[in-house]
Amino acid sequence: MKRIYLFTLLLCAFSSAIFAQKKEFFKENKHELRLSYGSVNDESYYDRFYYMSGYGYYPSYGGYYGNDYFGAATYSGATKTTGVFGLNYFYNMSDLRFSFGGALSYSGYNTDFYNRIDDSKAGYLKGHNVAFTPMIRYSWLAKEKFRLYSGIGWSFYWDITRYKMDSKRNSAKSNNTTFDNEFMLTPIGFSFGKKIFVFGEVNLGGRTGNFVGGVGYRF
Repeated sequence: MKRIYLFTLLLCAFSSAIFAQKKEFFKENKHELRLSYGSVNDESYYDRFYYMSGYGYYPSYGGYYGNDYFGAATYSGATKTTGVFGLNYFYNMSDLRFSFGGALSYSGYNTDFYNRIDDSKAGYLKGHNVAFTPMIRYSWLAKEKFRLYSGIGWSFYWDITRYKMDSKRNSAKSNNTTFDNEFMLTPIGFSFGKKIFVFGEVNLGGRTGNFVGGVGYRF
């Protein structure tokens, strides 16, 4: 009987030690900081409708072109983007399944316009997008060094545009700032590493980037 009691005490002590180590790991790694970079997932960069100097412009990934290819006085170059830079913070729950946090992100784009008659620069359209996105994640696989997760979020963002045209025919200039919001879904994401880790994820909607990768630190 004494042996049974002793064995039970040892088993309880061993289990408590394992549990304490596990809780200590979770306790030391509840907070998470991430630096990210991703491709632009704001379709408005390419599908806005602009009316400039009496010409209607319709969208194209390579730029904005006049309705009249042969009669338009100006044309545009390709739309260039910075990609999406992000700073993220997450708080991991004790079981590492649910995480709550948010992201600050920035992206920019630029389109130059040219005079068709001599290819000289006629103007530009520049934009800056600043967003804050609260998020919730759930880790389907939560190992010490590897995790697979999904999540949802909602982006609240400011879109700042600067437009100027000084063509051979007309001149125009405008500055505009709008505020909007959009739902975001993260169908799949992963991270590899314990304290210092790398990660990648796919985001649909929102303003944190479409295909995103980066490095993070847990503490």
